[in-house]
Amino acid sequence: MRQITLAHLIIGSLFFIFVYGTSLNARASVEPQATPMQDSRHQDVFPFDNYEARYKVTWRGVDAGVSIHRLSKVTQDRYYFEAVTEPLLGFLPFHASESTLFTWEKNEIKPYHFQYNINEGKKKRAANIQFDWNKNKIVSLNKADPFELELNQHFQDKLTHLFMVRRDLQKAKQPNQPITYTVATGDKTKTYTFEYVGTELLKTPMGNVQAIKLQNTTEKNRVTTIWFAKEWHYLPAKIMHARGGKIITTAEITGLSG
Repeated sequence: MRQITLAHLIIGSLFFIFVYGTSLNARASVEPQATPMQDSRHQDVFPFDNYEARYKVTWRGVDAGVSIHRLSKVTQDRYYFEAVTEPLLGFLPFHASESTLFTWEKNEIKPYHFQYNINEGKKKRAANIQFDWNKNKIVSLNKADPFELELNQHFQDKLTHLFMVRRDLQKAKQPNQPITYTVATGDKTKTYTFEYVGTELLKTPMGNVQAIKLQNTTEKNRVTTIWFAKEWHYLPAKIMHARGGKIITTAEITGLSG
């Protein structure tokens, strides 16, 4: 049986935060500064401006990692989003990056290209998938791991589904019913369901913000709680992962610029 070390637990926790798109600016010289994003009410205009968010990642209360989380507009109708996560502890050989290229059509995101690369010492994992909307297929671009999946028109990837949560919060302010998304994670799809928990005044280095609190429960009693800040167009301001009723990791925003 493989021995589970402290390093493995921290690596796994950092990857969890990474998957949910948390991020930090690695440039310590830049002071945290909130920049309001444009609020567009036209359904054909993407409702979020370019930004970079920065978060502190902790593992069981100990500072463990940082992430970079960036959104940018690359053409008139294409957007690029990336998340990069690294540990603060030098002895952990960990690096993860994830990105998506997507467009905004009829008040909904259509992903086109999603990929991730994860290095855990000698262990490496990667995915590179294309959403072919003409053929209604999700296709692997990784020759070492070929596969095809049937593509439904409402599918999202592991990064874009959080933008859809934010869009739905902008429309409804708070969900009366659970919000559900089908997410392509690679060679399989999963259903993510977010339940409304309540509202909370959240303290951040940039001041207090009102946040909508949503919760996603998966198998093995794993619970993810996300605080979406109203003042920042429902940007995730805090993410907490618990297992068996115990908090494992948190990611808290420390800066926002655009």
